[in-house]
Amino acid sequence: MKIAICDDEKIFREQLKNYLYQYYKSLDVVIEGFSSGESFLTVYQSNPQAYELIFMDIEMETLDGIKTAKKIRDFNREVILIFLTSHLEYAMDGYEVDAFRFLAKPVSQIKLKVALQDVQNEINRNKKMLIKDFDKEILIKYRDIVTIEAQNVNISIHTMNDFYLIRKTLAKMEEEVKGTMFYKPHRSYLINLGYIMHYTNKLITMENGDLIPLSRNKLKELKDALIFYVKICGK
Repeated sequence: MKIAICDDEKIFREQLKNYLYQYYKSLDVVIEGFSSGESFLTVYQSNPQAYELIFMDIEMETLDGIKTAKKIRDFNREVILIFLTSHLEYAMDGYEVDAFRFLAKPVSQIKLKVALQDVQNEINRNKKMLIKDFDKEILIKYRDIVTIEAQNVNISIHTMNDFYLIRKTLAKMEEEVKGTMFYKPHRSYLINLGYIMHYTNKLITMENGDLIPLSRNKLKELKDALIFYVKICGK
């Protein structure tokens, strides 16, 4: 996950960056800071899909946050924008550019945590993968996948009601879903943490009825993954 902070106050940028690193901890997150809308757009225009989340100060000199956001929307309508402001009366302008959230300065860590949980849920809702199922191409949302199982040179993808067999290695799939809601409890499986019903030290029961083996000595790791999932997604 790549995050941008665009704010002309260096102290605030560093403080917010520290908050974000503390929150995400072990998650693979890259955070980049920019001191102006111009400097951000110079980088952004070369790769508009690079960032999943942008924190934008509304009150910046020369090119303010709203004008910067309008230019961002010319390139990318989907990226999540959170506006930062010391004057909430400016917040209404943010709806013109589909702002996801407004946070008042100085930023409350509690409100930031809630916002980040909502961001992760939004990302999880919208992330999709394209798979080939025989002669059809199908878009599947990550949130709908319950389990992924390695089967020789193929993998089987299970949702609550469907099953797909595609030619791909589990290692490749693991790389694709890295940093999302998936966990690897066994060398042959990936599971969606949001669909776990219950587990023992040997077996995980999923909501669709799949029974997934839990490798020896992975119980604590699974518990930690669930705690982290609840923290990040708020459920």
